[in-house]
Amino acid sequence: MHEGMLLDKRYRLDARIGHGAAGEVWRAHDLHLNRVVAVKTVRMGPGSGDVPLARFRREVDAAASLNHPNVVSLHDAGQDDHVAYLVMELLDGPSVAEAVATQGPLPLDRGLAIGESVARGLASAHAAGIVHRDIKPANVVFHDGSVKVVDFGIARLTEGNGETLTQAGFTTGTAAYMSPEQARGDKVDAASDVYSLGCLLVALFTGQPPFPRDLPVAQALAHLTDTPPRLTERRPDLPPELDALVARMLAKEPAERPTASEVADALAHLAAGDRTAVMPAVLTAPTRPARRWPLAVAAAILVPALALGGWWATRSEPGSAPVSPTPSAATSAVVSAEPTAVGTPAPTPSPSATADAVWTPAPAPTRTSAPPARPPATTRPVNPAPAPAPFSLGAAKTAIDNAIGGVSNPGGRRQLERAWGSLQSGMTAANAGSRLDQLAATARNTTQLSRDELNTILGAIASAKGRL
Repeated sequence: MHEGMLLDKRYRLDARIGHGAAGEVWRAHDLHLNRVVAVKTVRMGPGSGDVPLARFRREVDAAASLNHPNVVSLHDAGQDDHVAYLVMELLDGPSVAEAVATQGPLPLDRGLAIGESVARGLASAHAAGIVHRDIKPANVVFHDGSVKVVDFGIARLTEGNGETLTQAGFTTGTAAYMSPEQARGDKVDAASDVYSLGCLLVALFTGQPPFPRDLPVAQALAHLTDTPPRLTERRPDLPPELDALVARMLAKEPAERPTASEVADALAHLAAGDRTAVMPAVLTAPTRPARRWPLAVAAAILVPALALGGWWATRSEPGSAPVSPTPSAATSAVVSAEPTAVGTPAPTPSPSATADAVWTPAPAPTRTSAPPARPPATTRPVNPAPAPAPFSLGAAKTAIDNAIGGVSNPGGRRQLERAWGSLQSGMTAANAGSRLDQLAATARNTTQLSRDELNTILGAIASAKGRL
Protein backbone atom coordinates (compact mmCIF):
# COMPACT_ATOMS: atom_id res chain seq x y z
CA MET A 1 0.00 0.00 0.00
CA HIS A 2 1.34 3.45 -0.84
CA GLU A 3 0.20 7.06 -1.08
CA GLY A 4 -1.82 7.80 -4.19
CA MET A 5 -2.84 4.16 -4.64
CA LEU A 6 -6.42 3.71 -5.89
CA LEU A 7 -8.24 1.00 -3.99
CA ASP A 8 -11.00 -0.77 -5.89
CA LYS A 9 -10.98 2.08 -8.44
CA ARG A 10 -12.71 4.32 -5.91
CA TYR A 11 -10.71 5.14 -2.77
CA ARG A 12 -7.49 7.13 -3.18
CA LEU A 13 -5.12 6.55 -0.27
CA ASP A 14 -3.78 9.98 0.74
CA ALA A 15 -1.90 9.46 4.02
CA ARG A 16 -1.24 6.52 6.32
CA ILE A 17 -2.39 7.34 9.84
CA GLY A 18 -1.91 3.99 11.58
CA HIS A 19 -0.32 0.63 10.91
CA GLY A 20 0.49 -2.76 12.34
CA ALA A 21 1.33 -6.26 11.17
CA ALA A 22 -2.36 -6.99 10.50
CA GLY A 23 -2.99 -3.95 8.31
CA GLU A 24 -3.06 -0.20 7.97
CA VAL A 25 -5.38 2.77 8.40
CA TRP A 26 -5.40 5.45 5.73
CA ARG A 27 -6.88 8.89 5.33
CA ALA A 28 -8.49 8.48 1.93
CA HIS A 29 -10.72 10.24 -0.58
CA ASP A 30 -13.88 8.67 -1.93
CA LEU A 31 -13.82 9.67 -5.60
CA HIS A 32 -17.44 8.66 -6.19
CA LEU A 33 -18.95 10.77 -3.39
CA ASN A 34 -16.15 13.35 -3.12
CA ARG A 35 -15.64 13.01 0.63
CA VAL A 36 -12.80 12.27 3.04
CA VAL A 37 -13.00 8.88 4.74
CA ALA A 38 -10.88 6.47 6.75
CA VAL A 39 -9.95 3.19 5.09
CA LYS A 40 -8.71 0.25 7.12
CA THR A 41 -6.95 -2.45 5.13
CA VAL A 42 -6.23 -6.00 6.23
CA ARG A 43 -4.09 -8.27 4.09
CA MET A 44 -5.69 -11.67 3.71
CA GLY A 45 -3.50 -14.77 4.01
CA PRO A 46 -2.98 -16.82 0.84
CA GLY A 47 -4.98 -19.73 2.28
CA SER A 48 -7.77 -17.74 3.90
CA GLY A 49 -10.28 -18.30 1.11
CA ASP A 50 -13.66 -16.63 0.74
CA VAL A 51 -15.30 -17.78 3.98
CA PRO A 52 -13.78 -15.16 6.35
CA LEU A 53 -14.48 -12.39 3.82
CA ALA A 54 -18.10 -13.48 3.43
CA ARG A 55 -18.59 -13.44 7.21
CA PHE A 56 -16.90 -10.06 7.35
CA ARG A 57 -19.20 -8.60 4.69
CA ARG A 58 -22.34 -9.90 6.43
CA GLU A 59 -21.24 -8.46 9.75
CA VAL A 60 -20.23 -5.10 8.27
CA ASP A 61 -23.54 -4.87 6.42
CA ALA A 62 -25.34 -5.40 9.73
CA ALA A 63 -23.10 -2.93 11.59
CA ALA A 64 -23.60 -0.34 8.85
CA SER A 65 -27.31 -0.36 9.62
CA LEU A 66 -26.65 0.83 13.19
CA ASN A 67 -27.51 4.45 13.86
CA HIS A 68 -25.99 5.31 17.20
CA PRO A 69 -23.86 8.28 18.27
CA ASN A 70 -21.35 5.97 19.97
CA VAL A 71 -20.82 3.61 17.03
CA VAL A 72 -18.62 4.61 14.09
CA SER A 73 -20.51 5.05 10.81
CA LEU A 74 -19.51 2.37 8.31
CA HIS A 75 -19.78 3.23 4.63
CA ASP A 76 -18.40 0.33 2.62
CA ALA A 77 -16.34 -2.86 2.70
CA GLY A 78 -14.80 -5.06 0.06
CA GLN A 79 -11.72 -6.77 -1.31
CA ASP A 80 -9.15 -5.66 -3.85
CA ASP A 81 -6.84 -8.52 -4.80
CA HIS A 82 -5.53 -9.95 -1.47
CA VAL A 83 -6.43 -6.83 0.52
CA ALA A 84 -9.75 -6.55 2.33
CA TYR A 85 -10.82 -3.07 3.34
CA LEU A 86 -13.31 -1.28 5.56
CA VAL A 87 -14.44 2.29 4.82
CA MET A 88 -15.73 4.41 7.70
CA GLU A 89 -16.13 7.98 8.86
CA LEU A 90 -12.91 9.76 9.71
CA LEU A 91 -12.75 10.45 13.45
CA ASP A 92 -10.84 13.16 15.27
CA GLY A 93 -8.96 10.87 17.64
CA PRO A 94 -7.03 9.99 19.67
CA SER A 95 -7.99 6.54 20.86
CA VAL A 96 -8.71 5.85 24.51
CA ALA A 97 -5.54 3.73 24.56
CA GLU A 98 -3.49 6.77 23.57
CA ALA A 99 -5.25 8.99 26.10
CA VAL A 100 -4.58 6.62 29.00
CA ALA A 101 -1.00 6.04 27.87
CA THR A 102 -0.26 9.79 27.91
CA GLN A 103 -2.45 10.89 30.83
CA GLY A 104 -2.46 7.86 33.09
CA PRO A 105 -5.55 6.56 34.95
CA LEU A 106 -8.56 8.74 34.23
CA PRO A 107 -10.60 10.75 36.75
CA LEU A 108 -13.81 9.11 37.92
CA ASP A 109 -16.20 11.38 36.01
CA ARG A 110 -14.37 11.03 32.70
CA GLY A 111 -14.00 7.28 33.00
CA LEU A 112 -17.70 6.89 33.82
CA ALA A 113 -18.69 8.99 30.80
CA ILE A 114 -16.49 6.94 28.44
CA GLY A 115 -17.68 3.65 29.91
CA GLU A 116 -21.34 4.63 29.60
CA SER A 117 -20.88 5.73 25.99
CA VAL A 118 -19.21 2.46 25.03
CA ALA A 119 -21.91 0.47 26.84
CA ARG A 120 -24.66 2.41 25.03
CA GLY A 121 -23.04 1.70 21.67
CA LEU A 122 -22.66 -2.00 22.50
CA ALA A 123 -26.26 -2.22 23.72
CA SER A 124 -27.41 -0.86 20.36
CA ALA A 125 -25.28 -3.42 18.52
CA HIS A 126 -26.41 -6.29 20.74
CA ALA A 127 -30.05 -5.37 20.15
CA ALA A 128 -29.34 -5.81 16.44
CA GLY A 129 -27.70 -9.18 17.04
CA ILE A 130 -24.14 -7.91 16.49
CA VAL A 131 -21.23 -8.90 18.74
CA HIS A 132 -18.06 -6.81 18.49
CA ARG A 133 -15.57 -9.45 19.76
CA ASP A 134 -12.64 -7.06 20.21
CA ILE A 135 -13.55 -4.34 22.72
CA LYS A 136 -10.38 -2.69 24.02
CA PRO A 137 -9.03 0.86 24.49
CA ALA A 138 -7.56 1.02 20.97
CA ASN A 139 -11.01 0.40 19.49
CA VAL A 140 -12.65 3.32 21.29
CA VAL A 141 -11.88 6.67 19.66
CA PHE A 142 -12.67 10.24 20.69
CA HIS A 143 -14.78 12.31 18.29
CA ASP A 144 -16.77 15.53 18.71
CA GLY A 145 -16.54 15.51 22.49
CA SER A 146 -17.67 11.89 22.86
CA VAL A 147 -16.31 8.46 21.96
CA LYS A 148 -17.17 5.94 19.27
CA VAL A 149 -16.61 2.20 19.08
CA VAL A 150 -14.75 1.20 15.90
CA ASP A 151 -13.68 -1.99 14.11
CA PHE A 152 -16.99 -3.83 13.93
CA GLY A 153 -16.43 -6.82 11.67
CA ILE A 154 -12.64 -6.90 11.85
CA ALA A 155 -12.66 -9.94 14.13
CA ARG A 156 -14.70 -11.78 11.51
CA LEU A 157 -12.32 -10.76 8.75
CA THR A 158 -9.22 -12.22 10.43
CA GLU A 159 -11.00 -15.43 11.41
CA GLY A 160 -9.32 -18.26 9.60
CA ASN A 161 -6.25 -16.21 8.70
CA GLY A 162 -4.05 -18.68 10.54
CA GLU A 163 -2.95 -16.16 13.17
CA THR A 164 -2.76 -17.46 16.73
CA LEU A 165 -1.87 -16.20 20.17
CA THR A 166 1.15 -18.49 20.16
CA GLN A 167 2.82 -16.53 17.36
CA ALA A 168 5.58 -14.15 18.39
CA GLY A 169 4.01 -11.27 16.45
CA PHE A 170 0.59 -11.45 18.04
CA THR A 171 -0.18 -8.39 20.14
CA THR A 172 -0.91 -8.59 23.85
CA GLY A 173 -3.64 -6.01 23.38
CA THR A 174 -6.42 -8.33 22.26
CA ALA A 175 -5.47 -11.09 24.71
CA ALA A 176 -5.55 -8.60 27.58
CA TYR A 177 -9.26 -7.92 27.00
CA MET A 178 -10.64 -11.27 25.81
CA SER A 179 -13.32 -13.17 27.69
CA PRO A 180 -12.78 -16.65 29.16
CA GLU A 181 -15.07 -18.15 26.53
CA GLN A 182 -12.97 -16.52 23.82
CA ALA A 183 -9.82 -18.01 25.34
CA ARG A 184 -11.46 -21.45 25.25
CA GLY A 185 -12.49 -21.00 21.64
CA ASP A 186 -16.19 -21.26 22.50
CA LYS A 187 -18.98 -19.53 20.65
CA VAL A 188 -19.42 -16.01 22.05
CA ASP A 189 -22.37 -13.69 22.46
CA ALA A 190 -23.07 -10.24 23.89
CA ALA A 191 -21.84 -11.32 27.35
CA SER A 192 -18.32 -11.62 25.93
CA ASP A 193 -18.35 -7.93 24.96
CA VAL A 194 -19.49 -7.04 28.50
CA TYR A 195 -16.52 -8.93 29.97
CA SER A 196 -14.15 -7.09 27.61
CA LEU A 197 -15.78 -3.79 28.59
CA GLY A 198 -15.12 -4.67 32.23
CA CYS A 199 -11.45 -5.14 31.34
CA LEU A 200 -11.52 -1.79 29.56
CA LEU A 201 -12.95 -0.07 32.65
CA VAL A 202 -10.14 -1.54 34.75
CA ALA A 203 -7.62 -0.08 32.28
CA LEU A 204 -9.36 3.32 32.28
CA PHE A 205 -9.28 3.67 36.05
CA THR A 206 -6.00 1.91 36.93
CA GLY A 207 -3.84 2.27 33.83
CA GLN A 208 -3.55 -1.45 33.09
CA PRO A 209 -5.86 -4.38 32.25
CA PRO A 210 -6.88 -6.94 34.90
CA PHE A 211 -4.15 -9.45 34.07
CA PRO A 212 -0.96 -7.73 32.86
CA ARG A 213 1.32 -10.45 31.48
CA ASP A 214 4.26 -10.46 29.09
CA LEU A 215 2.87 -13.11 26.72
CA PRO A 216 -0.56 -13.32 25.09
CA VAL A 217 -0.95 -17.00 26.01
CA ALA A 218 -0.28 -16.17 29.67
CA GLN A 219 -2.95 -13.44 29.52
CA ALA A 220 -5.49 -15.79 27.95
CA LEU A 221 -4.74 -18.42 30.57
CA ALA A 222 -5.25 -15.85 33.34
CA HIS A 223 -8.71 -15.03 32.01
CA LEU A 224 -9.52 -18.73 32.26
CA THR A 225 -8.13 -19.51 35.68
CA ASP A 226 -7.30 -16.42 37.77
CA THR A 227 -9.59 -14.36 39.97
CA PRO A 228 -9.65 -10.76 38.69
CA PRO A 229 -8.21 -8.16 41.09
CA ARG A 230 -10.71 -5.84 42.70
CA LEU A 231 -10.81 -2.33 41.31
CA THR A 232 -10.53 -0.75 44.76
CA GLU A 233 -7.45 -2.83 45.54
CA ARG A 234 -5.62 -0.86 42.86
CA ARG A 235 -7.42 2.42 43.44
CA PRO A 236 -9.12 2.83 46.83
CA ASP A 237 -10.68 6.21 45.99
CA LEU A 238 -13.18 4.64 43.59
CA PRO A 239 -16.75 4.07 44.83
CA PRO A 240 -17.56 0.54 46.04
CA GLU A 241 -20.58 0.42 43.72
CA LEU A 242 -18.28 0.77 40.71
CA ASP A 243 -16.01 -1.92 42.16
CA ALA A 244 -19.00 -4.27 42.51
CA LEU A 245 -20.23 -3.50 39.00
CA VAL A 246 -16.87 -4.29 37.39
CA ALA A 247 -16.58 -7.48 39.45
CA ARG A 248 -19.90 -8.68 38.03
CA MET A 249 -18.81 -7.78 34.50
CA LEU A 250 -15.67 -9.91 34.98
CA ALA A 251 -17.57 -12.99 36.15
CA LYS A 252 -16.17 -16.16 34.60
CA GLU A 253 -19.65 -17.42 33.74
CA PRO A 254 -21.37 -15.35 31.00
CA ALA A 255 -24.81 -15.79 32.60
CA GLU A 256 -23.63 -13.99 35.76
CA ARG A 257 -22.71 -10.77 33.93
CA PRO A 258 -25.05 -7.79 33.49
CA THR A 259 -26.14 -6.72 30.03
CA ALA A 260 -24.54 -3.76 28.25
CA SER A 261 -27.73 -1.76 28.79
CA GLU A 262 -27.64 -2.48 32.53
CA VAL A 263 -24.00 -1.45 32.66
CA ALA A 264 -24.78 1.83 30.88
CA ASP A 265 -27.62 2.64 33.28
CA ALA A 266 -25.49 1.79 36.32
CA LEU A 267 -22.64 4.02 35.13
CA ALA A 268 -25.11 6.84 34.43
CA HIS A 269 -26.45 6.59 37.99
CA LEU A 270 -22.93 6.67 39.39
CA ALA A 271 -22.09 9.72 37.27
CA ALA A 272 -25.19 11.46 38.60
CA GLY A 273 -24.20 10.65 42.18
CA ASP A 274 -27.20 8.35 42.66
CA ARG A 275 -25.40 5.33 44.09
CA THR A 276 -28.49 3.78 45.67
CA ALA A 277 -30.04 3.22 42.25
CA VAL A 278 -27.03 1.38 40.83
CA MET A 279 -27.85 -1.90 42.54
CA PRO A 280 -30.96 -2.22 44.70
CA ALA A 281 -29.57 -4.57 47.36
CA VAL A 282 -26.04 -4.59 48.73
CA LEU A 283 -25.31 -8.26 49.27
CA THR A 284 -22.42 -10.54 48.50
CA ALA A 285 -21.86 -11.17 44.82
CA PRO A 286 -21.46 -14.74 43.54
CA THR A 287 -18.43 -16.17 45.27
CA ARG A 288 -17.80 -19.03 42.86
CA PRO A 289 -14.02 -19.40 42.85
CA ALA A 290 -12.10 -19.20 39.63
CA ARG A 291 -11.65 -22.59 38.02
CA ARG A 292 -8.19 -23.72 39.05
CA TRP A 293 -6.77 -26.11 36.52
CA PRO A 294 -3.30 -27.61 36.65
CA LEU A 295 -1.08 -25.75 34.19
CA ALA A 296 -0.61 -28.81 32.01
CA VAL A 297 -4.37 -29.36 31.74
CA ALA A 298 -5.06 -25.69 30.98
CA ALA A 299 -2.37 -25.64 28.32
CA ALA A 300 -3.78 -28.80 26.78
CA ILE A 301 -7.12 -27.01 26.39
CA LEU A 302 -5.85 -23.57 25.40
CA VAL A 303 -2.93 -24.10 23.04
CA PRO A 304 -4.61 -26.54 20.58
CA ALA A 305 -7.55 -24.15 20.31
CA LEU A 306 -5.19 -21.29 19.49
CA ALA A 307 -3.39 -23.37 16.91
CA LEU A 308 -6.66 -23.81 15.00
CA GLY A 309 -6.59 -20.12 14.08
CA GLY A 310 -9.64 -19.17 16.14
CA TRP A 311 -11.45 -15.93 15.40
CA TRP A 312 -10.15 -14.23 18.53
CA ALA A 313 -6.77 -13.66 16.85
CA THR A 314 -7.90 -10.28 15.61
CA ARG A 315 -4.51 -8.61 15.47
CA SER A 316 -1.05 -9.74 14.47
CA GLU A 317 1.30 -6.97 15.46
CA PRO A 318 5.01 -6.75 16.17
CA GLY A 319 6.42 -7.13 19.64
CA SER A 320 5.05 -8.60 22.84
CA ALA A 321 6.71 -6.28 25.32
CA PRO A 322 4.70 -3.31 26.64
CA VAL A 323 5.06 -0.24 24.45
CA SER A 324 3.40 3.15 24.39
CA PRO A 325 1.26 3.61 21.28
CA THR A 326 2.21 6.46 18.98
CA PRO A 327 -0.65 8.96 18.74
CA SER A 328 -2.15 9.12 15.27
CA ALA A 329 -3.99 12.11 13.84
CA ALA A 330 -7.60 11.84 12.79
CA THR A 331 -7.89 8.08 12.82
CA SER A 332 -11.06 6.06 13.20
CA ALA A 333 -9.16 2.91 14.16
CA VAL A 334 -5.77 2.42 15.77
CA VAL A 335 -3.79 -0.61 14.65
CA SER A 336 -0.47 0.11 16.36
CA ALA A 337 0.55 -2.42 19.00
CA GLU A 338 -1.43 -1.97 22.19
CA PRO A 339 0.55 -2.07 25.44
CA THR A 340 -0.04 -4.52 28.24
CA ALA A 341 0.08 -1.54 30.60
CA VAL A 342 -1.58 1.48 29.06
CA GLY A 343 -0.51 3.86 31.76
CA THR A 344 1.11 4.06 35.15
CA PRO A 345 -0.75 1.81 37.59
CA ALA A 346 -2.02 3.28 40.80
CA PRO A 347 -0.43 2.15 44.09
CA THR A 348 -1.81 -1.10 45.46
CA PRO A 349 -3.31 -0.69 48.93
CA SER A 350 -4.60 -3.41 51.20
CA PRO A 351 -7.57 -5.32 49.75
CA SER A 352 -10.90 -3.66 50.12
CA ALA A 353 -13.46 -5.32 52.34
CA THR A 354 -16.37 -3.75 50.49
CA ALA A 355 -19.05 -6.27 49.63
CA ASP A 356 -20.36 -6.73 46.11
CA ALA A 357 -23.97 -6.27 45.16
CA VAL A 358 -26.36 -8.52 43.32
CA TRP A 359 -28.02 -7.38 40.14
CA THR A 360 -31.50 -8.78 40.83
CA PRO A 361 -33.90 -6.37 42.53
CA ALA A 362 -34.53 -6.80 46.21
CA PRO A 363 -37.46 -9.17 46.88
CA ALA A 364 -40.78 -7.62 47.72
CA PRO A 365 -41.47 -7.48 51.47
CA THR A 366 -43.47 -10.39 52.83
CA ARG A 367 -46.73 -9.50 54.59
CA THR A 368 -46.47 -10.73 58.17
CA SER A 369 -49.84 -9.64 59.52
CA ALA A 370 -53.41 -9.60 58.36
CA PRO A 371 -54.70 -6.46 56.65
CA PRO A 372 -56.36 -3.94 58.94
CA ALA A 373 -60.08 -4.38 59.52
CA ARG A 374 -62.51 -2.16 57.66
CA PRO A 375 -63.19 0.99 59.74
CA PRO A 376 -66.61 1.34 61.38
CA ALA A 377 -69.29 3.00 59.32
CA THR A 378 -69.16 6.01 61.61
CA THR A 379 -65.48 6.54 60.84
CA ARG A 380 -64.73 8.74 57.85
CA PRO A 381 -62.16 6.91 55.67
CA VAL A 382 -59.04 8.74 54.63
CA ASN A 383 -58.80 9.35 50.89
CA PRO A 384 -55.81 7.46 49.48
CA ALA A 385 -53.10 9.37 47.70
CA PRO A 386 -53.46 9.23 43.93
CA ALA A 387 -51.27 6.66 42.19
CA PRO A 388 -48.28 8.20 40.39
CA ALA A 389 -48.78 8.64 36.69
CA PRO A 390 -46.59 6.52 34.41
CA PHE A 391 -43.42 8.25 33.32
CA SER A 392 -43.77 10.36 30.19
CA LEU A 393 -42.21 13.53 28.86
CA GLY A 394 -45.56 14.32 27.26
CA ALA A 395 -45.67 17.65 25.50
CA ALA A 396 -41.99 18.23 26.29
CA LYS A 397 -41.08 15.30 24.01
CA THR A 398 -43.15 16.82 21.24
CA ALA A 399 -41.34 20.13 21.74
CA ILE A 400 -37.97 18.37 21.40
CA ASP A 401 -39.19 16.52 18.29
CA ASN A 402 -40.33 19.78 16.74
CA ALA A 403 -37.10 21.60 17.65
CA ILE A 404 -34.99 18.87 16.04
CA GLY A 405 -37.32 18.69 13.05
CA GLY A 406 -36.83 22.42 12.53
CA VAL A 407 -33.07 22.09 11.90
CA SER A 408 -32.46 23.28 8.37
CA ASN A 409 -29.24 21.35 7.69
CA PRO A 410 -30.16 17.75 6.70
CA GLY A 411 -26.96 16.24 8.08
CA GLY A 412 -27.31 17.97 11.44
CA ARG A 413 -30.98 17.08 11.64
CA ARG A 414 -30.32 13.38 10.93
CA GLN A 415 -27.53 13.26 13.51
CA LEU A 416 -29.81 14.67 16.20
CA GLU A 417 -32.73 12.45 15.18
CA ARG A 418 -30.53 9.35 15.47
CA ALA A 419 -29.18 10.42 18.86
CA TRP A 420 -32.63 11.33 20.20
CA GLY A 421 -34.18 8.09 18.95
CA SER A 422 -31.45 6.05 20.62
CA LEU A 423 -31.65 7.96 23.91
CA GLN A 424 -35.43 7.49 24.13
CA SER A 425 -35.06 3.72 24.02
CA GLY A 426 -35.43 2.47 27.58
CA MET A 427 -35.83 5.96 29.05
CA THR A 428 -37.16 5.92 32.59
CA ALA A 429 -37.75 8.50 35.29
CA ALA A 430 -34.44 7.44 36.86
CA ASN A 431 -32.29 7.94 33.77
CA ALA A 432 -34.22 10.61 31.85
CA GLY A 433 -32.13 13.46 33.25
CA SER A 434 -28.82 11.96 32.13
CA ARG A 435 -30.29 11.02 28.73
CA LEU A 436 -31.48 14.59 28.18
CA ASP A 437 -28.05 15.89 29.21
CA GLN A 438 -26.52 13.60 26.57
CA LEU A 439 -28.88 15.00 23.95
CA ALA A 440 -27.92 18.55 24.95
CA ALA A 441 -24.22 17.67 24.65
CA THR A 442 -24.84 16.17 21.20
CA ALA A 443 -26.67 19.33 20.11
CA ARG A 444 -23.81 21.57 21.31
CA ASN A 445 -21.32 19.41 19.38
CA THR A 446 -23.37 19.50 16.16
CA THR A 447 -21.68 22.20 14.12
CA GLN A 448 -24.43 22.37 11.47
CA LEU A 449 -26.85 24.16 13.82
CA SER A 450 -27.52 27.88 13.81
CA ARG A 451 -27.49 29.70 17.13
CA ASP A 452 -31.29 30.02 17.09
CA GLU A 453 -31.74 26.32 16.32
CA LEU A 454 -29.40 25.32 19.13
CA ASN A 455 -31.15 27.62 21.62
CA THR A 456 -34.55 26.20 20.62
CA ILE A 457 -33.37 22.63 21.17
CA LEU A 458 -31.68 23.44 24.48
CA GLY A 459 -34.82 25.26 25.63
CA ALA A 460 -36.99 22.25 24.82
CA ILE A 461 -34.57 19.99 26.71
CA ALA A 462 -34.59 22.32 29.72
CA SER A 463 -38.40 22.27 29.69
CA ALA A 464 -38.37 18.47 29.60
CA LYS A 465 -35.97 18.31 32.55
CA GLY A 466 -38.29 20.62 34.46
CA ARG A 467 -40.97 17.92 34.29
CA LEU A 468 -38.79 15.32 36.01
